[in-house]
Formats: sequence, structure tokens, C-alpha cells
Amino acid sequence: MIDLLERTTVATTTAWVGRVDYDLAPDTDDTQLAGVPNATVTDGQLVLVLHAEATTIKQAADDILRAARDTLQTAGLRMQPAGLHIQPRDDLDRGVIRPPLPALVGYAEIAKILGVSRQRARVVAERPDFPAIASQTKSGPLYSRDQVEVFAQRRQASTERKPTSN
Repeated sequence: MIDLLERTTVATTTAWVGRVDYDLAPDTDDTQLAGVPNATVTDGQLVLVLHAEATTIKQAADDILRAARDTLQTAGLRMQPAGLHIQPRDDLDRGVIRPPLPALVGYAEIAKILGVSRQRARVVAERPDFPAIASQTKSGPLYSRDQVEVFAQRRQASTERKPTSN
């Protein structure tokens, strides 16, 4: 795909904007993340936004990934990118490409995450400690996948801590 984009790119220097996404481990140290410039943390991901001047998208990708790696190393972090999005600065300024929506799940996916039936997933979703609805559709509510997974982890941990009765 990059080869196709390179063939359509004019051979002049272009200003590029790149977004590099990293999946955060649950035990990631928040103090290290606070020292990362051009970064935001949302829905279990660290997102770096970086700029490059390059003649091709491949060169821009290489420069942005190198800058992202150096930025993380300076903060004492070693992580592999989970995603990369690059676009010309002009397109970003015109709003041609918008940032992606967070991953959303419905009852079928919630059931799979929790290891229960769809009917049970609907009941669990009504609990006051269950994540809030992220979006409502005609087909039903949608929830943030990351928040549901955190809920599932807490639920599993609390189940494991309960003493068994004789």
C-alpha cells in the first residue's frame, strides 16, 4: 500500500503529520507517561503526534517512527507501535481525515469478554458499576471495549478473592 501511495506522491517536500499508537500494559507507570512530549493517553493507549518533512510517505513514516522511538526512549519507555497513521499536513488542516473512534462493543462482544451468555451480558450491563454507554444505536447500546475489559478484569479479580464456603 505504501508503494502505491509513493507513486502518487509528488517528488517535492511535503509536511506530514503522523500519529503513532501504542497499547499500554495495565501496569504502565503513569509518571513516565507524564514526561512524554506530544503524547496523550486515552482508552488504554498512548498516542504520539509527530511531524516530518519528507518527499515520500515512506520517508515520512520512517522519520516519524524513529522520532517516536527516540521520544519514548528519552522517557525510559520501550514499546512497539500498535498503529501508525500518516497524512499530509494540508489534509489535516482541511479536516480530510478524522481520528478513529474508540473500539466499541455490543452485547455479543461483552458476552464473549465476560465469558457469559448474551442474556447474562445484558443483565450485567445494567449493574451500576458497569461502564457507561458510549453510544446508543437502534440495535442497542455500545460500550467502550477498553472499559468493558477493565470491568471484566476487576470482576475476575474479585471472584478469585472471595473465600470458598465449606
